[in-house]
Amino acid sequence: LVGSEMCIRVRQNESDFVSDAMAEGVRREPVIASWVREEFEDVEPSDTLFQSAERHYATPDMVGSECVVEIKVSSAPIEVLEKRYFDQLQWQIYVMGVSRCLLVAEHRTSQVRSTLWVERNEERIGALILAANRFLDILDSTYGVPEDSLDFAALFSLTAEADGLQH
Repeated sequence: LVGSEMCIRVRQNESDFVSDAMAEGVRREPVIASWVREEFEDVEPSDTLFQSAERHYATPDMVGSECVVEIKVSSAPIEVLEKRYFDQLQWQIYVMGVSRCLLVAEHRTSQVRSTLWVERNEERIGALILAANRFLDILDSTYGVPEDSLDFAALFSLTAEADGLQH
């Protein structure tokens, strides 16, 4: 499968593809979230899809009244993860209307945990909003505005059909 086809099939629940790293992250996240709740007040695990503006969404791992929390399981140092996931963290900060994100990393083999506060970066958030809106404008001009903007399966289906990837 090519990358875009795999993404579409995974999104449509037509694939059981899960890498070992993804599976380990899913398995460890509740344990790490429990630890975060003990160490930091006013944060709770979340699987909610949050919306800030029309079609601007985020799914932070944990939410609090003044921050979001993102959990990663990796062998990379937390400073590398901050750079790798900076846009994701800034987008979550923007969508949730908070001033910072607590990045929590657990080393994949040693299970040593580290934390790093990532502060809101208005310049980067502005660039991300501009890029997202441009993408949505292109998508809308190509496929039309979906009646239900939360119907992601229909959107992926339209994209796959247009690209000739539908099976």
